[in-house]
Amino acid sequence: MVSSNLCESAMVGKITDNRFLSGSQIVALMGDSSYFSPNKLFTHILGARGVDGFEMVDIERNEAMEWGDIHEPLIIKRTADILGIDNYTDKVRVPYHYHIDGKKLFSVSLDGILHVPNKRTIKIDDRSTFAPQGMGFEFPIEGDGNLEVKTTRTHFRDVPQPYLGVWQLQAGLMATGRKWGVIAILYSGSQLCLYFYKEDAEMQKAIVKKCQDFYTRVEAVEKGGEIGDYMYPSKDPKDLARVFDSHDSDSPIVDLANVGDEITEIIGLKKLIKTSQDKIDQLQAIVMKEMGNSEYGEVYDDLGETLFEVKWGTTHYKAKPMKTVEAQPERFERAKSLRIKEKI
Repeated sequence: MVSSNLCESAMVGKITDNRFLSGSQIVALMGDSSYFSPNKLFTHILGARGVDGFEMVDIERNEAMEWGDIHEPLIIKRTADILGIDNYTDKVRVPYHYHIDGKKLFSVSLDGILHVPNKRTIKIDDRSTFAPQGMGFEFPIEGDGNLEVKTTRTHFRDVPQPYLGVWQLQAGLMATGRKWGVIAILYSGSQLCLYFYKEDAEMQKAIVKKCQDFYTRVEAVEKGGEIGDYMYPSKDPKDLARVFDSHDSDSPIVDLANVGDEITEIIGLKKLIKTSQDKIDQLQAIVMKEMGNSEYGEVYDDLGETLFEVKWGTTHYKAKPMKTVEAQPERFERAKSLRIKEKI
């Protein structure tokens, strides 16, 4: 029996409040997302709350997302069939919320729910069914369990990467108060693997701690605090360019005495890069002259074994017809690197 929660059937798309964290954003908060950094998430929530100077991140839907939506109900049904579960929910229209001390930390929208009224045991074969928490060759399930569905072009792993639903599933278990769940991952459109998890006290404790810290930062900026005082540590210039996404032409010159050593080191490293690149170019020119019109060359050791293979290829650019470029709206984008001039 397939059941659907129809009390909010008119709702489509995102069903959680953008002003608060969602289950799918927990992975970014924990620093395990390659798409969203904690700082990007920080400014996104500030934008959703209408804080002046910040905007929500507009995530454009792509073809991979569309195919994910198409495959999701099929994967849910296939998962239930594999597990021999007749009763499942494949349309969860109502979000679940997690509160602590009366304060909402996040909301989750589930992909599906598996209903198991009587206790049963799932065989873990380490081929299509897995228990990454080390539960052995059997995984007991009873009651309702959350189901997260992911599709990915990455190769199969016996332990899913954190961004493939691992943090999200734990957040879902927290919000629903359930004890177990499954992540169903379709790899490359042809290999479906089911990963069984129980609630993880340490992961859930870490989520609470990170959420509380996150809202402390958000509320400080809402009250007028400077974003620079509350943003997360970052080693990525692109991340900082998203936070400070434009410059103010009327702002005063900043005294950078506190980072003078870093600026000096940047200049030194850039000079080293240039010197190294100049030397590389000189050496490559010598090798190219030796190769002439040949595509491949080799260097051998004293025994005639190949030490290095060198390829000097040719790129073929096909002719393209003239085309008209569509009009683009005006926009500003902060540079991802600094320009530094020595004044001495």
